[in-house]
Amino acid sequence: GLLSRLPILEHEQLHLSPDRPDLRAVVEHGGQAATILVAHPPPPRLSRQGVVFDLTTIRQIERLAVTAVETAPAVLLGDFNMTTGNPIYAWLESLGLVDAFLQAGVGRGVTFPVRLGKTRRVNHRLSWLPLPPMARIDYIWHSGNLTSLAAWVGTGAGSDHLPVFARLSLPVVTEKE
Repeated sequence: GLLSRLPILEHEQLHLSPDRPDLRAVVEHGGQAATILVAHPPPPRLSRQGVVFDLTTIRQIERLAVTAVETAPAVLLGDFNMTTGNPIYAWLESLGLVDAFLQAGVGRGVTFPVRLGKTRRVNHRLSWLPLPPMARIDYIWHSGNLTSLAAWVGTGAGSDHLPVFARLSLPVVTEKE
């Protein structure tokens, strides 16, 4: 979901992956429109090659990233279930997207896990067992024409992830006379 104190000019669900809709919204700030993409790709699976994303998930992330680049200024945020060592992370950077936490955050920015999630394999009473976060898998990416002023990890709010926040700057566009 998306909460915004800026006016939302338009919004739509994007059905790029079965049962995992993403969100595209356009917000207005200072007379300028900016695209916001909220993503939640499926987690990777364990295979003989290690932990890998299926092809549908890779295509979903690719389409979201290309949309962000094509509709700049844009922000692409969400639970990407990958670390900075993942080849998809490097590909997002190669497109010109900027990791807000890498640009303006302090510390490791770890967001996961905060607790055991609800799974069939874990006794429900243990699902709230607190854990120290060890990986950064939640991101706020933005197009290169935005600037990260600050980025930080928030405190838990009931999820097995910690929230990530960023303060971004959109350059002022002046009209030529």
